[in-house]
Amino acid sequence: MGGANLRLAPLRPHESTSAKYRLPASRRGSVVFGPLTVERRDPFGLSRRRTVVPGTHEVIILPAHLYITLPTGSTGSGTIGQFLRMRALGRVGSEFHSLRDYVAGDDLRRINWKASARSENLKVREVEPDGLRRCTVALDNSSTEYSAEGFERAVSVAASAVAAAVRANLQLRLVIGANTDLRQTTFLAAMTELADCSISDPRPIPFTAPAGDGLGLSIVVTGSTSSPAVADARRFLGPNDVLLVIACTTMSGSSRNFVIDATDDSEFAASWAAMTGTYVGKMAS
Repeated sequence: MGGANLRLAPLRPHESTSAKYRLPASRRGSVVFGPLTVERRDPFGLSRRRTVVPGTHEVIILPAHLYITLPTGSTGSGTIGQFLRMRALGRVGSEFHSLRDYVAGDDLRRINWKASARSENLKVREVEPDGLRRCTVALDNSSTEYSAEGFERAVSVAASAVAAAVRANLQLRLVIGANTDLRQTTFLAAMTELADCSISDPRPIPFTAPAGDGLGLSIVVTGSTSSPAVADARRFLGPNDVLLVIACTTMSGSSRNFVIDATDDSEFAASWAAMTGTYVGKMAS
């Protein structure tokens, strides 16, 4: 229920006008407008006539989120940024960068024989190391992990990570609780799911081994570092994936993973910047 009342001045025959009001966007989720009820009154208020204009319109209010940046493996000076960079440098690259002279110990398969034939020295192909290519964002929606305020913060944190992965052109996967698993998804599809998600009874998140080539980052947004969701994510972590835990209720408990403090908005911004060595911007919606 609810709505908005709009008043229009008397109109002459064949005259038209328009009216507007501000969209109530204080909460995420779907807002349905319509049907419209039109009421006409005479100037003295002695008679009135009502007409219902059929049809509805739905508007999706996306979750508020911070402008954060993911370390890509080639950039980032924070703890996880440096770790991803070392993992990337340890991988065999696939993108051609330049030619250089052969030195003892180079892989013979990288020799460019055509270029070597035109030179006095053997030439080898220099390739860029593979950086971060995939990102999985998993939102734990178990009611035992959050207060109502804590869950809303968790949704915003997950939305921040989704937006950052899309800006970095990473292959994105979004998991929400036990019922939502969007693979190779888009920004709009992921944010729409987050806009309408809700807290639920505790159920195991059906993690599966990450799919796809290259280095991956698995971000688990949950209440605490010792939640069942973290244990499940660790069990299915692939050999080319790094686990990042974002705790939105408490930082108590031990964890072998990289952990970010999101027990409030200011802590999240500071902890993300320190962990990733990347920029954190203002809240957006």
